[in-house]
Amino acid sequence: MKSDLQSLQGCRKILSLEIDGQILNADSLGAAKLTIRGNQFVSTGMGAIYEGTIEIDSGAVPGTLGMMFTNCPETGNTNFGMYKLSGERWRIYLATRGAIRPKEFVAVKGSGIAVELLERESEVAG
Repeated sequence: MKSDLQSLQGCRKILSLEIDGQILNADSLGAAKLTIRGNQFVSTGMGAIYEGTIEIDSGAVPGTLGMMFTNCPETGNTNFGMYKLSGERWRIYLATRGAIRPKEFVAVKGSGIAVELLERESEVAG
């Protein structure tokens, strides 16, 4: 059986993003993507490129993650979160400030929590 990190390999389009209880307009997401190769991630398409490493603990209930930023405006920061993985869809609940981890699957105003819904992109032969 594949680990969640193995299942998350590849590129996912960001379908929706909510930060601090505010839903971003779908048009503002454009071609935003998150790509995972090994334990490295690259997020593009929302005004900057964010790179770093990701740790996934699929044994935790719910699954948890840590994103350590290494080459971007957030370099040196680590954001902690939890996630739900269902088929090709991945929902991330990520704290955007401080060394906290969300305790609930919500992003209310003032919480500093971002909720992203991602879906695997089809591989296109090129």
